[in-house]
Amino acid sequence: MEDYTNLLKLYNEEWEQIRAAVLPDTKSFVVNPYNWPRTQVLTMNEDEEVLVEVPATYIGPVSLATTPNKAGAFVLEDGICLCNNVIKVIFSLEGRLKSLIHKPTGRECLETGSFGNRFVIFDDIPLFWDAWDVMEYHVETRQEFHPKSIQVVESGPLRASVKISVPLGEHGDLTLIATVVTETPYVSFKADVSWRAAHKFLKVEFPLSVSATEAQYEIQSGLVSRPTHANTSWDSAKFEVSGHKWAYLGEPDFGVGLLSKSKYGYSAKHNCLTLSLLRSTKAPDGNADMDDHVIEYAVYPNSGPLYTSKIVQHSINFNHPLLLHTSSHNDRSVPRSKPALSPARLVNKTSLRVSSEDVVVQAIKKAEDGKGQIVRLYEPYGKSVFNVSVSHDLLKQAFCINAVERESSKSELPTKGNEVGPLRFKPFEIKTIYLELNLADDMTNGSSCKKAKLNDE
Repeated sequence: MEDYTNLLKLYNEEWEQIRAAVLPDTKSFVVNPYNWPRTQVLTMNEDEEVLVEVPATYIGPVSLATTPNKAGAFVLEDGICLCNNVIKVIFSLEGRLKSLIHKPTGRECLETGSFGNRFVIFDDIPLFWDAWDVMEYHVETRQEFHPKSIQVVESGPLRASVKISVPLGEHGDLTLIATVVTETPYVSFKADVSWRAAHKFLKVEFPLSVSATEAQYEIQSGLVSRPTHANTSWDSAKFEVSGHKWAYLGEPDFGVGLLSKSKYGYSAKHNCLTLSLLRSTKAPDGNADMDDHVIEYAVYPNSGPLYTSKIVQHSINFNHPLLLHTSSHNDRSVPRSKPALSPARLVNKTSLRVSSEDVVVQAIKKAEDGKGQIVRLYEPYGKSVFNVSVSHDLLKQAFCINAVERESSKSELPTKGNEVGPLRFKPFEIKTIYLELNLADDMTNGSSCKKAKLNDE
């Protein structure tokens, strides 16, 4: 615990140094290290929630967003509805998810006659290695647990949510908060689980109105496809798939993504997309996972093919929400009644910019030689991307360099003024760009924090 306390202290000190150097007259500021603009609900002054707009690769004061769209919760005769400008979610009076509609297309995302967000438990008794193996035959022992109650927790205008109770019998208890936020294209779920099971496997299922022979799963800097059928023994062996922040089942013009914050086991059988939540193995640790857990995931419907879905960007937004940093060394506060500003009117304090959202900034850090700045980008969907430019206000020269930054791997990149490019990215290509800057006393030397990883690897 002492280590975490020291790390948190160092973290706060580093942010205070950044604020003092970049925004000396501002007490509160927000940071978006990614190369796309973001809209999010933030909590300010401890209890005040506001909707903010933040430009790409930005550090600066908060800009309040203006939108006519609101989130709401409505009690119906046969259930409760949560909705915003993008999705409409309907729960039964017991708390079962019976409808998920993508409003721009009017399409129902759940299979006709089926409920979504189904919590199921399987027997989990591997032949050999208890904590490592998952056997295919476990799927034959499926047992579903139904919710018993639902109540409205928030009813808008920025956030609408319900609380659902799901008893798991002798295996534990589960309380779920389902939330819809204005300007956010997915419904999120936060499950508090008290887990007391032995040799059991907890999952959540979403039977979808989507047909596809393959599902896609995120891996580091890309994705893999796996069959949704068991036509061959090879296909049958792929009943559980490891993935990072999302899994996706889609047709050419429509698809549904399952976003995860901390769980990395997925499966897709025919049209049912499943996330593995908890196991309860007894070796080598006889008390593994026997505790309270908080699990967060979301369902994201979208129109169009996978490569235009922006699921990578939304999964990062879900996993890495914007953080409001507030200094304790400045008596000034953010006005509560500050007029709404558009991002175009803000002074962007970050001098690094990337022209395309089709590639993702994975890391920005100080170069290992201590002289330059490293920007690492990758193409996440498996397509070619052309005419990408990276610009920096202090740019002198730019080089392409390998991941371990060996001097011998440097090759000069074309530059024009403060802009590098145009650059081409092949499918799933990773580029590490070394920026040589004009000023010695710039951001690369202004902080003792040597590296800032922006994406989990």
